Amino acid sequence: MRAPAAVALILALGAVIAGAANAQTGRWREPTPAISGAWRFETAIYDRDCRMRGQMTLRRSSESGIYDCRLVAFERCPDQENAEINSEVEQVCRAVRNGEQLTITSEIVRMKEESPYQPDDFELVIRSGLLMQGELRSADIAPVEFRREPGPMS
Repeated sequence: MRAPAAVALILALGAVIAGAANAQTGRWREPTPAISGAWRFETAIYDRDCRMRGQMTLRRSSESGIYDCRLVAFERCPDQENAEINSEVEQVCRAVRNGEQLTITSEIVRMKEESPYQPDDFELVIRSGLLMQGELRSADIAPVEFRREPGPMS
């Protein structure tokens, strides 16, 4: 065997062995674009002139395509007497990524005031590492946009 062919064979075998070793560790790499980190979100107006905004933090779990998350949602709705109803709700969530689709299911952990508030679930399309768009799917359905500032990602 000639030297260049032998080197090529050794390099190829090394790549196969390294790939097998990485597969056995159970670690996965976050697909591009990366979405781990802090996000802000806001819905369009829904129901009786309600609007929701908030913050969410996504963190990769050890499972491929799964993220653990926490979010705080602030909902503002006028009631029938033109007073304001404001809700502040902390939630834990799980996000499942399938390509550019992200499905978020939430569970309420704390509410500022007791109310019939439902957990906030979202169906999103990942547009970039700075933008996700889709729908709030909770007691109401509304368009929503998630954004984050460019910079280091946690």
